[in-house]
Amino acid sequence: MTQIPSVSAVITCFNSEDTIQAAIDSALRQSVALDQIIVVDDGSHDNSVKLIKEYGDRILLVESHSQSPSGARNAGIERCMSHFIAFLDGDDVWHEDKTKTQLAAALLNPHCDVIACDWSRDLEKINCEVAQEVRVYAADIAVINKFQTSTALVKREVFDMVGNFDPDTDVAEDWDMWLRIAKHGSALILRAPMVFYRDNVKGVSKNVSLLRKQIATILAREYTSDYFSREFISILRAWHHQRFIVAALLSHDVAELEDLIKTLGSSGSPKYQIKAFFRLTLPFLFQRFSRHAKALQDKSIRLVTAMTKVEL
Repeated sequence: MTQIPSVSAVITCFNSEDTIQAAIDSALRQSVALDQIIVVDDGSHDNSVKLIKEYGDRILLVESHSQSPSGARNAGIERCMSHFIAFLDGDDVWHEDKTKTQLAAALLNPHCDVIACDWSRDLEKINCEVAQEVRVYAADIAVINKFQTSTALVKREVFDMVGNFDPDTDVAEDWDMWLRIAKHGSALILRAPMVFYRDNVKGVSKNVSLLRKQIATILAREYTSDYFSREFISILRAWHHQRFIVAALLSHDVAELEDLIKTLGSSGSPKYQIKAFFRLTLPFLFQRFSRHAKALQDKSIRLVTAMTKVEL
């Protein structure tokens, strides 16, 4: 009989009094019981700690004051005693079968260091019906972050090899971590939205200007390493600059757009700008357009259906 690997959950919290209990409850409700639930409060000044303490010895509360997502997660990692670590942000929620489904995939794919999944902004749409398993490598993640932190189940031993989350790359710290892990091994994404993700408009990840600078720092590091070719990194630099131009256009951020256009030359020569545009930016734009067109079509169908019912 195959022994089920142990799993620790690291739940991070900062001023999450409205959502932290839903996050903890989703960890406690897992159909495969977690061996350890660590809740790291990173200096909240609301009622978060009081609410967390209501769970008593069912969780391990760690009070950190790092004031950074990386620092909080690292404080949790240091106390983990299991084979796997599952991360959960204090404003997200897991499907009750998330751990069970990911562990099953992990046992079938023992060489994968990360088993991730999809997520949804609609709580009613989360489920564990895996439509597809997609293997992801470092080059894929270098192009764009492939999964959100609350979806990741990670081997504990990997952090001993690649290090913990880097506080100097906060805002892009998850992308940096998955990239470092994927360079060591590989990741698997289960195509099922097992996580309810709350999009916090005040979150640190919404600081586009800082995110752009952190990504540039990470790419500069990769440029000096031997893992990727210089040409690939040059194309990546141009691509990431171009996608931020798209983001600034869509968000009507005039100041950010002006700065991006002004610094376009520093992100790569015309040769790499053209290669990036046709290889990465154009497919990205087509994908976004197709997604929005489908959403508009679905909305129209719902509207027509509703009008038909009213007429009947």
